[in-house]
Amino acid sequence: MIASIRQKYTAVRGVLHERGRRIWVASEARQLGRGGITLVGEALQMSHTTIRRGLQEIETKNSEPLPQERSRKTGGGQKKATIKQPERKAFKLAGRVGIGTGY
Repeated sequence: MIASIRQKYTAVRGVLHERGRRIWVASEARQLGRGGITLVGEALQMSHTTIRRGLQEIETKNSEPLPQERSRKTGGGQKKATIKQPERKAFKLAGRVGIGTGY
């Protein structure tokens, strides 16, 4: 069973973006029924949280279509460290001119 899941995932993984992979994995888990999340998670070394999120997207049909070139909503993803911690930007700039670096 695990080998079969891995084989199917390997075949489609290269053409799916992040959301597509999540939904595909969730549909596999759903098809397996009870214990499907655990089985698919172990087969693909994927977080149960990721699979559950995919199931939620399928069940609520809350996955609004995205433009073809995007895999996340605008503003999605991790923010730059210099935005989360503005003092890093000042330190980084100071490092470029040699101020505050100890040299």
